[in-house]
Amino acid sequence: MKPKVLIIEDSITIFETIQAYIEHLYKIDHVISGKEAFLILSKEVTPDVILLDLNLPDIHGLKLMSKIKEKNIPFIIMTGEKSKEIIIKAIQGGAVDYLTKPIDPKRLKTSLEKALKKKKNSGGNDNEFHVSF
Repeated sequence: MKPKVLIIEDSITIFETIQAYIEHLYKIDHVISGKEAFLILSKEVTPDVILLDLNLPDIHGLKLMSKIKEKNIPFIIMTGEKSKEIIIKAIQGGAVDYLTKPIDPKRLKTSLEKALKKKKNSGGNDNEFHVSF
């Protein structure tokens, strides 16, 4: 069974590019906003890894990450920002890795493998999830 990746990205073009890179290796779910991410995580999907854009239309990715990290799912942050401060905040906030756009396919695959190892070593994730938006 393929590992599940939830991609939280509001750009369809970027999502489709990432999907083309990894769809043969992973089962992919996609949402375009923080609100949709909350809904899918509370009802349907328990991904093995989350790829999270920092600049979503309804919430900053770091804030979203802090609200759903109780789920114990490894995060990989994606953004066009190259600020060292943002990278530090993302890693301090629990991100496994940080990818800058445009996404390099080899770097993406390495980051996903790293995140899956972290998940395996942490013992999985919690089954209950409650958050208000």
